[in-house]
Amino acid sequence: MTKVVGVSLRVITTDDHRGPRDAINHNWHKLFSQYNILPVLIPNQPDLVASLLKDIPFSALLLIGGNNVGPVDEYERSMHIDDVSKERDATEYAIIEYALRYHKPILGVCRGMQILNAYFDGHIIRNLKDVNLASRSHVGVTHDFDIVDAEYQSYLGEKSANTNSFHSNAVTESTLSAELLPFAIARDGIVEGVYHPDCPMIGIQWHPERADSAENIDRMLIEKWLGNG
Repeated sequence: MTKVVGVSLRVITTDDHRGPRDAINHNWHKLFSQYNILPVLIPNQPDLVASLLKDIPFSALLLIGGNNVGPVDEYERSMHIDDVSKERDATEYAIIEYALRYHKPILGVCRGMQILNAYFDGHIIRNLKDVNLASRSHVGVTHDFDIVDAEYQSYLGEKSANTNSFHSNAVTESTLSAELLPFAIARDGIVEGVYHPDCPMIGIQWHPERADSAENIDRMLIEKWLGNG
């Protein structure tokens, strides 16, 4: 059965003076085909997103990676944060609000997990060097993580896994929203997977659309997100 999935987009700004563009990595289209997903790409236009969400019968919603989440508190408003799009932040907050109102499943990937955390009043580590346990980069590497939630251990049939990593911002247990629960944590203390206990929301820090992902775990999490698991 085809699932109609609303998909957020990253914002790319180039130096050719033609303005910012919405974009998505082609690897996602391969994953969509694999899971019989019909993607509807949601533009980063906060004034339009409400009517789009209202008019299209989405089965689920996907918040992809790319860009950094903008300031999440007054302190960060005085900071310079690279690669931020206010339009994207506002669009994705609207998507999350819609999902909560209509109980639509959300999967947040990388930045997508971080903005779920920010929406629910969590915080984001902007520099992994600020995390005492983070002994190495999380960009362009693979690493192990432990599945720390009993329900997810039972569902996934695993207690640990190895996967890819492409992020410089992060969430730790101390910066995780009180409304979200961790189900996967890297050996250096970085939260790799979260879920909402009362709403169908899952966030993962790694990229299931890229190589070196935890393929079996990805498959089961995606099936759970789509309501097939």
